[in-house]
Amino acid sequence: MKKLTAFYQTAIVATTLICLSTGFAGGNKGLDQQHPEKEVPVIEQHAPHEHGAAILSIAIDANQLEIDLESPADNIFGFEYMPSSDADKQKVEDAVKRLKAAKTLFTMPEAALCHLDQVEVASPMLEHSDDNKKAATEHQHAHNDVDASWHYSCQSTEQLKSITPHFFSIFSPGFKKLKVEWLTPSGASSRMLTEDKSINLKGASD
Repeated sequence: MKKLTAFYQTAIVATTLICLSTGFAGGNKGLDQQHPEKEVPVIEQHAPHEHGAAILSIAIDANQLEIDLESPADNIFGFEYMPSSDADKQKVEDAVKRLKAAKTLFTMPEAALCHLDQVEVASPMLEHSDDNKKAATEHQHAHNDVDASWHYSCQSTEQLKSITPHFFSIFSPGFKKLKVEWLTPSGASSRMLTEDKSINLKGASD
């Protein structure tokens, strides 16, 4: 996806290696004879571009919190063509400002004492300069996405027991469903949201 914390990346790799090693340890002896054509399984990929749907990934490691969003541009800007009119450019600019306003976009326990260090927003639709006219033409009819990430430093991540994202209300009516995936020192899980709702980072998946 986008830039994730080293903890998140390491956990994904470790999980993959464990799965592969388990498969080889348990079935290597007769694999060639029983299933000579069977290939090594691959990691499941995210669902294809779907308007109204998005994926939010949350990773906590030590005193670091990273939140990453992968969303069709239509959910956020209201369209996916390259903005050319002043009105469309203003819509994009306003939406980017809302993405960067993390205090209104996410609610989390004050006791965690989290400080926003950095926000990154990337999309082909942010290419407005004359130097990017060629790129703009290439993406004119594409299914453009928006990738955003929020990086925090927290003094007490043990108090970071829940997070409430507000994409449904802030970008209404763009979002219809939001898959939230999280990885913390205590485990990993996921949940599908259809409205702004608190995510219990200690809870099981729905």
